[in-house]
Amino acid sequence: MKSPILRLFVLLLLIVGCSKDSDTTNTEQPISQTKEYTLTVSNSPSEGGTVSPLNGTYDEGTVVSIEGTPLDGYLFKEWSGDVQGTDNPVSFTMDSNKNVTGVFEVDCELLKYPLIDSKQPSYFTDILNHPDNINDILRVYDDQEGGYGYGSEKINLDYNLDGYLDFVSFRNDYDSQDNRQPIRFFKGTCSGEMIYDELNSEKFIGLVHGRKILVGDYNNDEFPDIFFIGHGYDKPPFPGEYPVVLFSDGEGGFDETRLTQFVSFYHGGSSGDYDFDGDLDVVLVTGSSNTYLFLENDGFGNFNDNTSILPIQDELVQSKYSSEFYDIDNDGDLELFLFGFEGNSVDSYIPTVSIDGNGIDFSGEIKTLPKVSMWGMVLDFSFYDIDSNGTIEILINRTKPNYEGWYIQVVESVNGVFVDSTEKFISDNFNESENWNIWIYTGDFERNGTIELRNSSNPDVNHQNLLSWELIGGKFVRKN
Repeated sequence: MKSPILRLFVLLLLIVGCSKDSDTTNTEQPISQTKEYTLTVSNSPSEGGTVSPLNGTYDEGTVVSIEGTPLDGYLFKEWSGDVQGTDNPVSFTMDSNKNVTGVFEVDCELLKYPLIDSKQPSYFTDILNHPDNINDILRVYDDQEGGYGYGSEKINLDYNLDGYLDFVSFRNDYDSQDNRQPIRFFKGTCSGEMIYDELNSEKFIGLVHGRKILVGDYNNDEFPDIFFIGHGYDKPPFPGEYPVVLFSDGEGGFDETRLTQFVSFYHGGSSGDYDFDGDLDVVLVTGSSNTYLFLENDGFGNFNDNTSILPIQDELVQSKYSSEFYDIDNDGDLELFLFGFEGNSVDSYIPTVSIDGNGIDFSGEIKTLPKVSMWGMVLDFSFYDIDSNGTIEILINRTKPNYEGWYIQVVESVNGVFVDSTEKFISDNFNESENWNIWIYTGDFERNGTIELRNSSNPDVNHQNLLSWELIGGKFVRKN
């Protein structure tokens, strides 16, 4: 029999041995390393919008959601780079480093020009939207020198009704009696680029010396047509010229009518539905020969001369270089304004006039507009309710008879009488040393809710060379 003491001793040895074995055994588990990936985001174009969240580092397997927010005038288009698609916001798993770009595009709907009713008088279809550097574009196709006067040889209109303003132009050749140049057509786009229209360009020829272009639906097909007015070679023997009309075919093209039976020295004109029969009639004035032409429309774009509609005295059309139709008294009938050279003295004064229409003819009251001493050449009209009182004011673009300087007159109707209210409605309204200005426009040109008055002697050379006034508190205040 073994001794109890011996048994106790053996047991202690076993306990100590096991304890030592336990001390030498590594019981710690290895620590796992979590991978991290970098997300880099960007936006294109930079002014188009923002992407959030911004750049960051994420654990592998993390689901990340990013969103593109367009700025004013833009739309979100798509994602490009390591994440692609059009979902916005978009979610993805971080399983590698990723570069993602939010792509934005111009909101073309905001850039589209409101469709204009081309059955209105031609004053309302005359749009000021002269593209920058248009002459550089034109000279790609015609490198000869010559006239490119806005409003007389080129014009804006949306001829294919896609919402973008197109551009039509031909070049005057002042040194030739019968050298008509091709009419060029350029289609507007969302990007603002003018695309050469090969369907229509060089298919038609323009005028020898264009003076004014009218836009209207002359054949009642709901598409705008183009009516070219000119006087031809401006030197002896002054042979005159006939109008040319391009009728839209409704598919983006045009058909031509040359009114060769109506040859004269036409300086200007206008169109309007004076008799409410649903078609636009045209008045042409010659100025120097003291005659006019009233072209009555049959509704299909066929014109016949009917001077009985405008039974006025010869002296009233003497030296009248242009005209406008406008319902200035808001009675529903169009008035006809005739303007041009008013003379150099009291004895030779030839007033600018408004002739009241009655829906049948223009045998109504004839009103004279106030003259301005020394500024006896009237070049253009604009109409606007400057003080928002429901009555339209008339803005008149003037120069001196020798074509020096510019002067803007404002006329209002008080108890049916036209009075000069220039100081009331405009500041800084004349300059005797600067170039004379061809035209005058009023409108929200920037489409930002601000009404401006603009005119210029030559926007072709420098598009920024615009004289500009902003309508503030019922008065046009000079901006530049």
